[in-house]
Amino acid sequence: MDFDAFLRFCRDFEIFPELCNKADLHQVFYSVAHSVKLVDTAAKKECISGGRFSAAIIQCATTAKSRLTSRVERVVEFVEKMAQSKGVEKVRRLAGKPRYELERRAK
Repeated sequence: MDFDAFLRFCRDFEIFPELCNKADLHQVFYSVAHSVKLVDTAAKKECISGGRFSAAIIQCATTAKSRLTSRVERVVEFVEKMAQSKGVEKVRRLAGKPRYELERRAK
């Protein structure tokens, strides 16, 4: 995932601009991308994937606008907000799966 895709994800899941600004997302993405040196050679863009994507989301959670001081509480609050966002429904539609089928598979 390059920065543009990361930004789209953050917009879909209401991370940007509600919780983090673009400068924060840029800093988080490139600090994570530089830690692994993963580059899309065709596009010559730095990328993140898998665990690095998770690390970027956790970094966003700890730097996001929040009234909470505990890092754990901030991450939990952040994930709850993402789960309640319109991004969840967008992913379901793109996957072409009815809601009950996705929830059943998750159990």
